[in-house]
Amino acid sequence: MSNYKFHPIQQEILYPASMEKMDLIFSEVKEESFGQILSFEYPPLFTLGRSLKDKATLLPDGVPKFQTERGGLVTFHNPGQLVIYPILNLKNLNLGVKEFIFKMEESVLKSIADFSVEAFRKDACPGVFTEQGKLMSMGFRIKEGISTHGMAINVCNSLEDFQGLNLCSSKAASLDRISNYHPNIDTEEFYLVWQKNFLNEFTSKK
Repeated sequence: MSNYKFHPIQQEILYPASMEKMDLIFSEVKEESFGQILSFEYPPLFTLGRSLKDKATLLPDGVPKFQTERGGLVTFHNPGQLVIYPILNLKNLNLGVKEFIFKMEESVLKSIADFSVEAFRKDACPGVFTEQGKLMSMGFRIKEGISTHGMAINVCNSLEDFQGLNLCSSKAASLDRISNYHPNIDTEEFYLVWQKNFLNEFTSKK
């Protein structure tokens, strides 16, 4: 029996409602021995990491903006982008933060490789990249030894609204998506492949 519960993708959910769900699952994970994984497809919105506090006015008007408690900078979400929040007790898993983040990146890298797409890490810029640009952004918060927030993976979303955003360090980053290589892919297909690779990473024996 798996020690993880994967929730189905919730589409077009409002961001505050997703945060309420994450807080509820956080409380459950504190009391239980298994981790839970939430997944969402948001309508267009911006989320701001802690380092961008009070800078929402620098972003384009007309799109909702939400301050978060996660690390990282600004992330734009829209339909076709898969957002995954793994709510895991790192103490129970005997994982440090760096190892946890490495495993999360690895789960995405291996999933992308399953679709015959070459991707890689970059120094000093967490996430996953192809030669064409950034494909996955990440920003976690570890609270009481439990991970919250997570990753945003460009699967089949429009990239036009990302133009000019500061996604990594001090320069606007180019972006990529999996559908540039597999036009018929959807978030559900990728999520199922990712679950397999997640389990391989987080249940493997040392």
